[in-house]
Amino acid sequence: GQCDDTSTCSIAEQDCADGSICVMPDERACNELMPLACSDGNQVACDSADPTTQQGQAALCFKGAIVGQTYYVMVAAAPGSQKRCVGGLDDRSRCNSYVDCRAKCRRGPNIGQACMNNEDCPESYCWKGTCEELDHRGIYNLTIRSPCDGAPDLIPNDLCQGAEQITGTSLWNTFRLSGGGQYAPATLDCLAPDCLPGLENDLWYDWIAPASGAVSMSVCGDRVSTSPELAITVYEGCDCPPNDAQIVACSEGAPVRCGNGSLLTFDVTGNTCYKIRVGALNEVVSTGELEIDFERTCPRTASIKLLTPPDGVVDARQPYPPTDSAHPQNIDRFVVSGPPNRVRRECWSICEIGLPPATPPAVISELLDNTDGTFTLLLDRPLLPGYETILKYTDHSGQVAVSSFTILPGDVNRDGTSNPADVTSLLEMIAGDAPSRWGLHSEDIDRSGTATPADALRLIDLLQGAHFYSPGWNGRSTPPDTGQCP
Repeated sequence: GQCDDTSTCSIAEQDCADGSICVMPDERACNELMPLACSDGNQVACDSADPTTQQGQAALCFKGAIVGQTYYVMVAAAPGSQKRCVGGLDDRSRCNSYVDCRAKCRRGPNIGQACMNNEDCPESYCWKGTCEELDHRGIYNLTIRSPCDGAPDLIPNDLCQGAEQITGTSLWNTFRLSGGGQYAPATLDCLAPDCLPGLENDLWYDWIAPASGAVSMSVCGDRVSTSPELAITVYEGCDCPPNDAQIVACSEGAPVRCGNGSLLTFDVTGNTCYKIRVGALNEVVSTGELEIDFERTCPRTASIKLLTPPDGVVDARQPYPPTDSAHPQNIDRFVVSGPPNRVRRECWSICEIGLPPATPPAVISELLDNTDGTFTLLLDRPLLPGYETILKYTDHSGQVAVSSFTILPGDVNRDGTSNPADVTSLLEMIAGDAPSRWGLHSEDIDRSGTATPADALRLIDLLQGAHFYSPGWNGRSTPPDTGQCP
């Protein structure tokens, strides 16, 4: 604090050498202190007989006051929030513009009488009031009562100073913004961060990073929604109040396992305390979950979906050019969506069902984050024809999400076997007499980029075993799953 002689002092110790009271300067109190409670006023008239003092009131209640602690109470009014007619017939009445104020006779026997012009006011003149902003300077009556009769308790971590201490590298924490029982609903510490101007309320957590690395934090609410309703902000440092300059991550919506949540992924420094602020963007959300995954290669997800090739596709195209078996054309990469950001290659695995034991399995060699909620998985070799491939994503808790596709040259109609009936199906698809099963994956047998009658000829080559397709794919199907894929 500061003494009257401007020397520094301790508010707790009250140690001013000049005998004055140690206080925090008003400007510092305004800019640096964290509000414990805040009210913008309900604009109702105060209990006063003088109409000029009926300018509104505000009330608030907070618990947890500490004996001997100094609290600063700021009382303020919004400039220009109220206007009054001054001097006219409606003197001191509310107005929005000059035309709202009626005229009156200024003096003489008709003083105060409504008028239209000076002829209506013998021995005087007609005078119209002006609409002026009220001068808010004046006397404020501040009443402090203890205790707050009947007021419920604050949620323990409703205020920055009461942030809940959470630890661990992978944890879930359920929070209730709506209060309940002995607790009042969560409030908003007066100033929302600039990155989340629509924040309605908030709860606070302190988390110390166990080491330097990457962390994923997400929040999910109790409602089914396709738009973000919960937000999360993270500050570096756990002192109160935090400021926007300390924000290391902020989000009001990102790809996450629930439709109404938010997700953050960012790097942290070991042994550093991070203050986490979660809240709702509307008052409908009542409960939610905060999830933290530090350096977890595999965050949780409800499902995965193959985008390229499509999920569940049967690829009936040629596995390589008819005279060049040394250059396979099968799938060697795929695009997938589903898991949260910052997953790693180790989360994924593939297995070709029924692959001979002597054949080395394909391995995911690289994972590329496409920054749009999807990932490209690159394989160390093209997948072999004639097998169903299982793609698995295993999260850190052991939960598995699965997607699959099949490469079976010639199986145009997707009945599980390549045979002459596929030629008929292909001709019907090309002619438009039958719906396509999987688009070009079913029809573009020669991989020219367009489905044409030439694809039917190439399909016959595949089935009969012409060129390097010997012994041919007629009658072949994918091996059954005997459990070799874990």
